[in-house]
Amino acid sequence: MPRFVSVRVPKANLRTGPAKFYPIRLVLLRKSMPVKVIDEFKLWRKIELHDGVVGWLHQSLITGHRTFLIVDAIAEVFAGPEPEAHIIATMEPGTLASLRECRGQWCAISKGGHDGWIPRGAGWGALPGEDFKR
Repeated sequence: MPRFVSVRVPKANLRTGPAKFYPIRLVLLRKSMPVKVIDEFKLWRKIELHDGVVGWLHQSLITGHRTFLIVDAIAEVFAGPEPEAHIIATMEPGTLASLRECRGQWCAISKGGHDGWIPRGAGWGALPGEDFKR
């Protein structure tokens, strides 16, 4: 821990504590949004959102499927994991893509039938220095 997962459902209540009787902090309305698990208590996961908001989700509301959220600025998607590679697409802030792999400062994503590489810092969904392949 920490680790990234994504929201499994189109509507999830983010609570102030690890039980249904805790108040709802906010309602997540985007399926597949990446969230960072930072703590666990029984069947509840304390998560952090890309904007720093922290709260609790029941484990049934999340999945291990990895996604990547473009944040802050338009991001260029490259044909390979190097800045000299051909740019194959650009993505607007708020775009969600499937995350396939990360190595070094690059992550491989898929969106709308297009596969490419994006700088890790262009979004939210992978820990600094985390290398993985699914």
